[in-house]
Amino acid sequence: MKYLLLICFFFLWTCRQSEQVDAHFHSDSALSNTPVTLQHLRQDISYTTRTWLEPFKFATLKSPANGKIISLIVNPGETVQKGRLLATIWSEDRYKNYQTWEIRAPFEGKITGLLAQVNQMVTQQQPLLQITDTRLLKVDIPYERARHYFIKENLAAHIPELPALPTGQVYQIYPSRKRALIIFENKPDIAPPESPVNIRIDAPHIEGAYLPLSYFASGDSIRIFIPPHDTLTVYKCAESDSLALIYPNLTRPDSVFILPLHTSRMSTKP
Repeated sequence: MKYLLLICFFFLWTCRQSEQVDAHFHSDSALSNTPVTLQHLRQDISYTTRTWLEPFKFATLKSPANGKIISLIVNPGETVQKGRLLATIWSEDRYKNYQTWEIRAPFEGKITGLLAQVNQMVTQQQPLLQITDTRLLKVDIPYERARHYFIKENLAAHIPELPALPTGQVYQIYPSRKRALIIFENKPDIAPPESPVNIRIDAPHIEGAYLPLSYFASGDSIRIFIPPHDTLTVYKCAESDSLALIYPNLTRPDSVFILPLHTSRMSTKP
């Protein structure tokens, strides 16, 4: 009788453990099959890229012919008006040909380089001077297919590394060249840095479903949003591998998801 009670107790204990294991397994399975739900909200979108900040206008003035520089009436760092006479060149064969050529400023700017001197013999197309218009600074960034959702003309642009520089704007977009031009008014007369800077463009409010920002690494440069489209599309517009960590079957680690509005489960389309 004693042994019978022990056998019954052991049998009941074994069944209880089996139920617990089965319940735990089903719980994990249900959790793994739970669809990923996107957040439906309204928030700002910003796009950040790193590129070069350059003067809006820059020119290297060259000699129009072989000859001798007989006058050079400008100094480095001097600001000149458009059309001002900068240099005069006399023909190489000056005893037979008394022709002279005048070098004038093509636009208002600052002389940033003197590459020749008075009485120097020069050849045709030899660089003589460099002139730069630093009143405006520009940034030329790529404009790919997906970016037209949040890069539009007249949007505000910022350079966090140069707080003294006023807010710029997206001046013009060139779809055929796949480029966008951003202009900054250089009131503080800041010299363009010798290394790339971060440019941040603030897009307008866009309604849609956003992926949680915690899904993306801190270095990602684009906030993901859902445009009002009916079909699911994957656009290449940011170099990031954070999505590949979440979706191992993602073939391109530099892809960004743009899903249809009110989508409750994420998938990819080649």
